[in-house]
Amino acid sequence: MDVATRKERVCEGVDRLRDTVLRISREIHAAPELAFEEHQAAALLTEALEKAGITTIDTAGVGGTSWARIEAQRSRDLEIGELFADWGIPTPESIRQLREIAGLTIIGSGGVRNGIEAAKAIALGADLVGMAQPFLIAADESADAVVEKSRRVARELKITMFCVGARSVTELQQVQLRYKNEG
Repeated sequence: MDVATRKERVCEGVDRLRDTVLRISREIHAAPELAFEEHQAAALLTEALEKAGITTIDTAGVGGTSWARIEAQRSRDLEIGELFADWGIPTPESIRQLREIAGLTIIGSGGVRNGIEAAKAIALGADLVGMAQPFLIAADESADAVVEKSRRVARELKITMFCVGARSVTELQQVQLRYKNEG
Protein backbone atom coordinates (compact mmCIF):
# COMPACT_ATOMS: atom_id res chain seq x y z
CA MET A 1 0.00 0.00 0.00
CA ASP A 2 1.44 3.38 -0.99
CA VAL A 3 1.74 6.40 1.31
CA ALA A 4 -1.16 8.29 -0.28
CA THR A 5 -3.53 5.36 0.26
CA ARG A 6 -2.40 5.01 3.88
CA LYS A 7 -2.98 8.72 4.50
CA GLU A 8 -6.44 8.46 2.94
CA ARG A 9 -7.32 5.51 5.20
CA VAL A 10 -6.12 7.35 8.30
CA CYS A 11 -8.20 10.39 7.36
CA GLU A 12 -11.26 8.18 6.81
CA GLY A 13 -10.72 6.59 10.22
CA VAL A 14 -10.37 9.97 11.91
CA ASP A 15 -13.53 11.21 10.19
CA ARG A 16 -15.40 8.07 11.27
CA LEU A 17 -14.37 8.56 14.92
CA ARG A 18 -14.79 12.36 14.97
CA ASP A 19 -18.03 12.42 16.98
CA THR A 20 -16.68 9.88 19.49
CA VAL A 21 -13.45 11.83 19.99
CA LEU A 22 -15.34 15.10 20.45
CA ARG A 23 -17.71 13.49 22.99
CA ILE A 24 -14.78 12.03 24.97
CA SER A 25 -12.93 15.37 24.84
CA ARG A 26 -15.97 17.19 26.21
CA GLU A 27 -16.43 14.62 29.00
CA ILE A 28 -12.77 14.85 30.00
CA HIS A 29 -12.81 18.65 30.03
CA ALA A 30 -16.10 18.73 31.97
CA ALA A 31 -14.42 16.94 34.90
CA PRO A 32 -10.66 17.65 34.78
CA GLU A 33 -8.37 15.27 36.65
CA LEU A 34 -4.99 16.57 37.76
CA ALA A 35 -1.84 15.26 39.44
CA PHE A 36 -1.56 12.10 37.34
CA GLU A 37 -4.99 10.90 38.48
CA GLU A 38 -6.60 10.67 35.04
CA HIS A 39 -8.73 7.63 35.90
CA GLN A 40 -12.00 8.82 34.33
CA ALA A 41 -10.18 9.92 31.19
CA ALA A 42 -8.39 6.57 30.99
CA ALA A 43 -11.68 4.69 31.36
CA LEU A 44 -13.37 6.76 28.63
CA LEU A 45 -10.45 6.27 26.26
CA THR A 46 -10.23 2.55 27.05
CA GLU A 47 -13.87 2.06 26.18
CA ALA A 48 -13.42 3.95 22.90
CA LEU A 49 -10.33 1.91 21.97
CA GLU A 50 -12.14 -1.35 22.65
CA LYS A 51 -15.10 -0.29 20.49
CA ALA A 52 -12.74 0.80 17.68
CA GLY A 53 -11.08 -2.64 17.66
CA ILE A 54 -7.62 -1.40 18.67
CA THR A 55 -5.52 -4.45 19.62
CA THR A 56 -2.05 -3.00 20.31
CA ILE A 57 -0.99 0.11 22.23
CA ASP A 58 2.43 1.56 23.00
CA THR A 59 2.15 3.16 26.45
CA ALA A 60 4.93 5.71 25.90
CA GLY A 61 4.35 6.89 29.46
CA VAL A 62 6.07 9.68 31.30
CA GLY A 63 9.72 8.85 31.76
CA GLY A 64 10.79 8.63 28.14
CA THR A 65 10.78 11.25 25.42
CA SER A 66 9.14 14.43 26.66
CA TRP A 67 7.17 15.82 23.74
CA ALA A 68 6.49 18.93 25.83
CA ARG A 69 10.24 19.58 25.89
CA ILE A 70 10.61 18.86 22.18
CA GLU A 71 7.76 21.16 21.20
CA ALA A 72 9.02 23.84 23.59
CA GLN A 73 12.46 23.69 22.02
CA ARG A 74 10.93 23.82 18.56
CA SER A 75 8.89 26.90 19.50
CA ARG A 76 11.78 28.39 21.49
CA ASP A 77 9.88 28.43 24.80
CA LEU A 78 12.00 26.16 26.99
CA GLU A 79 10.43 27.43 30.21
CA ILE A 80 6.98 26.13 29.27
CA GLY A 81 8.52 22.84 28.13
CA GLU A 82 10.12 22.29 31.51
CA LEU A 83 6.88 23.19 33.25
CA PHE A 84 4.99 20.42 31.41
CA ALA A 85 7.89 17.98 30.92
CA ASP A 86 6.62 15.44 33.45
CA TRP A 87 2.91 15.84 32.73
CA GLY A 88 0.99 12.60 32.16
CA ILE A 89 0.72 9.08 33.45
CA PRO A 90 4.01 7.37 34.42
CA THR A 91 4.85 4.28 32.37
CA PRO A 92 4.28 1.72 35.17
CA GLU A 93 0.82 3.12 35.93
CA SER A 94 -0.16 3.28 32.25
CA ILE A 95 0.86 -0.39 31.83
CA ARG A 96 -1.21 -1.40 34.88
CA GLN A 97 -4.25 0.50 33.60
CA LEU A 98 -4.00 -0.95 30.11
CA ARG A 99 -3.51 -4.48 31.44
CA GLU A 100 -7.16 -4.41 32.51
CA ILE A 101 -8.25 -4.46 28.85
CA ALA A 102 -8.74 -8.07 27.79
CA GLY A 103 -6.98 -9.09 24.59
CA LEU A 104 -4.86 -5.95 24.30
CA THR A 105 -1.20 -6.25 23.34
CA ILE A 106 0.79 -3.71 25.34
CA ILE A 107 4.15 -2.29 24.34
CA GLY A 108 5.71 -0.85 27.50
CA SER A 109 7.87 2.14 26.68
CA GLY A 110 8.75 5.49 28.14
CA GLY A 111 11.92 5.63 30.21
CA VAL A 112 12.93 1.99 29.75
CA ARG A 113 16.74 2.07 29.66
CA ASN A 114 17.99 -1.44 30.53
CA GLY A 115 17.09 -5.09 31.02
CA ILE A 116 15.95 -4.64 34.63
CA GLU A 117 13.47 -1.94 33.60
CA ALA A 118 12.33 -4.12 30.68
CA ALA A 119 11.69 -6.98 33.14
CA LYS A 120 9.70 -4.64 35.37
CA ALA A 121 7.55 -3.52 32.44
CA ILE A 122 6.85 -7.14 31.49
CA ALA A 123 6.07 -8.09 35.08
CA LEU A 124 3.64 -5.16 35.26
CA GLY A 125 1.80 -6.46 32.21
CA ALA A 126 3.60 -5.39 29.04
CA ASP A 127 3.78 -7.98 26.27
CA LEU A 128 6.66 -6.20 24.54
CA VAL A 129 9.09 -3.49 25.59
CA GLY A 130 10.37 -0.56 23.59
CA MET A 131 13.41 1.54 24.30
CA ALA A 132 15.14 4.14 22.19
CA GLN A 133 17.69 6.20 24.12
CA PRO A 134 20.22 3.41 24.88
CA PHE A 135 20.24 2.37 21.22
CA LEU A 136 20.44 5.91 19.87
CA ILE A 137 23.44 6.57 22.07
CA ALA A 138 25.05 3.33 20.86
CA ALA A 139 24.19 4.16 17.22
CA ASP A 140 26.12 7.41 17.57
CA GLU A 141 29.16 5.24 18.25
CA SER A 142 28.78 2.42 15.70
CA ALA A 143 26.64 -0.43 14.41
CA ASP A 144 28.74 -2.81 16.52
CA ALA A 145 27.89 -0.76 19.62
CA VAL A 146 24.17 -1.24 18.85
CA VAL A 147 24.67 -4.99 18.58
CA GLU A 148 26.60 -5.00 21.87
CA LYS A 149 23.89 -2.90 23.56
CA SER A 150 21.26 -5.42 22.37
CA ARG A 151 23.28 -8.27 23.84
CA ARG A 152 23.77 -6.35 27.08
CA VAL A 153 20.04 -5.61 27.50
CA ALA A 154 19.19 -9.25 26.77
CA ARG A 155 21.75 -10.39 29.37
CA GLU A 156 20.39 -7.94 31.97
CA LEU A 157 16.87 -9.21 31.28
CA LYS A 158 17.96 -12.85 31.66
CA ILE A 159 19.78 -12.14 34.94
CA THR A 160 16.72 -10.30 36.28
CA MET A 161 14.49 -13.21 35.31
CA PHE A 162 16.84 -15.60 37.11
CA CYS A 163 16.76 -13.39 40.21
CA VAL A 164 12.95 -13.53 40.37
CA GLY A 165 12.73 -17.22 39.47
CA ALA A 166 11.18 -16.75 36.02
CA ARG A 167 12.35 -19.23 33.39
CA SER A 168 10.38 -17.58 30.57
CA VAL A 169 8.73 -14.29 29.69
CA THR A 170 5.38 -15.94 30.41
CA GLU A 171 6.59 -16.78 33.94
CA LEU A 172 7.93 -13.23 34.32
CA GLN A 173 4.44 -11.92 33.55
CA GLN A 174 3.14 -14.00 36.48
CA VAL A 175 5.69 -12.84 39.07
CA GLN A 176 4.16 -11.55 42.30
CA LEU A 177 4.99 -7.85 42.49
CA ARG A 178 5.95 -5.91 45.59
CA TYR A 179 5.93 -2.17 45.52
CA LYS A 180 8.42 -0.05 47.46
CA ASN A 181 5.76 1.52 49.66
CA GLU A 182 4.46 -1.91 50.73
CA GLY A 183 7.47 -2.48 52.98
